[in-house]
Amino acid sequence: MALAAALRGDPLALVGFGDFPMADVLTPSITVIDQDPHRLGTLAAERIFARLGDQELDAPTLTVIDVDLVERESCGGVLSA
Repeated sequence: MALAAALRGDPLALVGFGDFPMADVLTPSITVIDQDPHRLGTLAAERIFARLGDQELDAPTLTVIDVDLVERESCGGVLSA
């Protein structure tokens, strides 16, 4: 209720990170940036094992993982504008 009231006035977007089971049934439904936790865990484990196997550590590696924008009511159309 409070979220719906807050989003009714000025243009305001609420965006969460990581989709969760109730995001689409709340009022308003919550817009999220969704990620693949399995992929993140796999990459983290691979990095740990690679570092454990090497005595000399290379410079930090930047990895970019695709995410999805799941646009729902909480963005109030602000993201589409």
